[in-house]
Amino acid sequence: MAKTEQQHRQDILDVGKLIYQKGWVAANDGKVVWAAPLGIYGNCIVLDHGYGLQSIYGHLSAFAVPTEGIVPTVPGVLAGTVPVVPVAPRGEVPYWPAEAPSVADLGWTDTATTAPIGGGAPAGDEHNYHFLTAADPVREGERLYSVAVLGGAPVGVLVLRDPDRPAGHTELVAMKHATAVLAMEITRLQSLAESDTRLRTNLVLDLVAGPDAGPDGVMLLNRAQALRYDLGRPHRVVLVEAHSDDDEINLFLHAVVRAARAVRAGSLLAPRLHDVILLADAEVSWDLFRARTVTELHGGQCRVGVGGRHEPDGFALSCWEAELALRMQKAVGGPDRVTLFDDLGIYKILATAGDTSAMERFVTEWLGSLIDYDAEHGTPLVLTLSQYLDCGGNYDASARALSVHRSTLKYRLRRIRQVSGHELGRPDVQFNLQVATHAWRTLEALRPS
Repeated sequence: MAKTEQQHRQDILDVGKLIYQKGWVAANDGKVVWAAPLGIYGNCIVLDHGYGLQSIYGHLSAFAVPTEGIVPTVPGVLAGTVPVVPVAPRGEVPYWPAEAPSVADLGWTDTATTAPIGGGAPAGDEHNYHFLTAADPVREGERLYSVAVLGGAPVGVLVLRDPDRPAGHTELVAMKHATAVLAMEITRLQSLAESDTRLRTNLVLDLVAGPDAGPDGVMLLNRAQALRYDLGRPHRVVLVEAHSDDDEINLFLHAVVRAARAVRAGSLLAPRLHDVILLADAEVSWDLFRARTVTELHGGQCRVGVGGRHEPDGFALSCWEAELALRMQKAVGGPDRVTLFDDLGIYKILATAGDTSAMERFVTEWLGSLIDYDAEHGTPLVLTLSQYLDCGGNYDASARALSVHRSTLKYRLRRIRQVSGHELGRPDVQFNLQVATHAWRTLEALRPS
């Protein structure tokens, strides 16, 4: 029967309300020992069933139990409302209610009215309970509803608009079969999502393992293409490390995934024993990324190490750089934060003494503008800076070493400050510049004549 768009939307809105109003009922009787936010579980209720057995109901939108103290055994505690995606009519986009009603709005705040395990609806809510437990489609006015359920939880609804009530046994059987097909399709989609996550995880782990330990590059590119992901651009490896007492690495992974999606850092992630690997294809504020992760953890803490940008054949190196950044962060001490390998300065040289490419990058970072200026103007600014730092900043000793007048030395130092932008009076800048000038001299000696 033809329906207007407004009628379609009203159908889905009514179905959404039914799902929202149901909420979650405890799987068994128990004593409420916790009803408050709990780390990465968000709003959480913990029930103690005795004999050392407890159950956790996490990520709830509201509580239907007292939030303070320990209450006596509560039969079938209503654990809170969790939104479920409604299924729209054929060809329509699902319509989400703007806001689900709260438990308090529904009048379910009294735990004495909740349903015991084994059957029955909460007092005063037999109507909605019937929709979710009925074996056959249920009529409500001019509509027929059939709820698809997986593992005891509603996952979708079929709606048949039947204002003149011509629907008979055949239509009811068809709705029942269609609901079963819907449940199977949702199961299939869930399985595909789990498979996609597993394939992405394995791809990330193989990429950061390096060509010697993992599959060859062509195979990895083909696997990424099968996942509709483009590896043909530079990426950074970002390691997000959980604290040692964070055993729920999958929950930690979900928090990192949500944070990465929020700041648009990347979509390739993989969990390891105590950290999560993010293969980032975008340059974002990593402090913002960490702050968003902490928010998703509901106050939990984490450390972040960021490797350098590399092509696919350098992802293993970027992973090593991120690991080094994390190790240096812990060695230095202080609060959890973000550490970039690119900002490690002298530590990059100390950790990669046999890698001249890292040494060249360090020299370019600190002396690149001076080297270019000398090449263009034929000046000895880099040499002057090196001698000045080696002499401990003493004007007379530096002038003698360079065989120039003191005023000439001061002029060159002013030019060095202008060209490089470095403040030579800061001890940390002096330290990095001195190492950079030594590395520059070493590279000059290593280059073939």
